[in-house]
Amino acid sequence: MVLNGGGLDHIATAYSKLARDYQKENDYIGVSDLISWDASLLPIRDGSVDVIMSDLPFGVKCLSSKKLKLLLPLLFAECGRCLRPGGRMTLLCGSFLGILEALQELSENGTSMFESPSSIIPVNIGGLSAWILQISRTRSKAIPVANKQRRIFKMIKGRSQSMQGTNRRVQA
Repeated sequence: MVLNGGGLDHIATAYSKLARDYQKENDYIGVSDLISWDASLLPIRDGSVDVIMSDLPFGVKCLSSKKLKLLLPLLFAECGRCLRPGGRMTLLCGSFLGILEALQELSENGTSMFESPSSIIPVNIGGLSAWILQISRTRSKAIPVANKQRRIFKMIKGRSQSMQGTNRRVQA
């Protein structure tokens, strides 16, 4: 098992142990690696991926909708960098509007590498409404995008500190 930090190591370790125990109980033999990477800074060569399939955070338990809105443009810029020209993404999400907004934001910044979604399909997952989007990468060369991760972390940290200050005033 290979892990790369990110604060999710305990989840990856528990899942890996569960998978090994299941293999032992059911006489399965297999080898796998579980890797934890930052989706906005993937250690993958430019244009080396044919297809990306992802179950995106729905913005309910994993992230707040505000944080998800900040993450999606970073995520899609990185996906565009990694995908080969003509490659494609299939995404499962809770709302396709955030994805369309993120793609639009990239386009307005001159860094869009994606065509409009070729399909937006509604699905029902155990009573939860969701969407599947199919998006193709343009055939143009990837445009390098400066990583905005530090700026976003500062913004999030600033907001949480200002919220703490508000809470202190209310309690006083």
